[in-house]
Amino acid sequence: MNATDIASLPASAARRWERSIRHGFRPLVIRGLARDWPALILWSPAYLAEHSGETPIPVGDTEGGRVIIDEHKGVQIRQSTLREYAALAQDPAGRGYMSVDINLLNPVVRKDFPPPEPCASAPYRWSKLWMGRAGTVTPMHWDLPRNIVVQITGRKRFWLAAPWQAPNVYPLPLKSPFPNFARVRVEEPDFQAWPRMRRLSVWRAELEPGDAIFIPSGWWHEVRNVEPSITLNFFWAEGPLRQCVRAVNWYKKIRGASY
Repeated sequence: MNATDIASLPASAARRWERSIRHGFRPLVIRGLARDWPALILWSPAYLAEHSGETPIPVGDTEGGRVIIDEHKGVQIRQSTLREYAALAQDPAGRGYMSVDINLLNPVVRKDFPPPEPCASAPYRWSKLWMGRAGTVTPMHWDLPRNIVVQITGRKRFWLAAPWQAPNVYPLPLKSPFPNFARVRVEEPDFQAWPRMRRLSVWRAELEPGDAIFIPSGWWHEVRNVEPSITLNFFWAEGPLRQCVRAVNWYKKIRGASY
């Protein structure tokens, strides 16, 4: 297995990174994209609890900080409120990783950030807020829509693999609740159990507060919260991809999938 750093551009080079995202099929880090967002100054677990504390949220169960993806049952979800989760978010012994549709939050909170270019004008776009403890890991998976992930607080580490690397990450079977998830752990490779991992080529990046990463459609990614983190992500789809994404989201909804 070998690793390569993901290319990065400063947010000030707007024309270059916007063009790269609109026409490119490779991941890209944009340094300082959110440096002027109010969220970068205001947001904390306490702030979000104050303004959206009663918002109901799904919390994915974790073990050793890692979100549990059961091949047959999917993610085990418990319902909570943002206030309840925020009160425990700094507890290193706590469990669970929360995500919530940003449209469910108080409008006061939604004013603290703008949709970044080039997804701002996309005909089909939605966003999520993620909050988790240090050491929380989202297992390797891929998403169909294009994705810009913006780090608000704390640091986050990303490991990406191209779509054609799928055989080397051992995806879950198509009949499973989450066929877009992989069995391997990039940070804890087990070459005996998964020998094709030796051929795996991964791309890596670490985001500081204010940084963002573009993840193209279909790219595998495993993500670790290096520190307690608050993160926003922006999914979007255009053209033929839009109809595919709408169909997948409908399927996930009827299956009750929250991730």
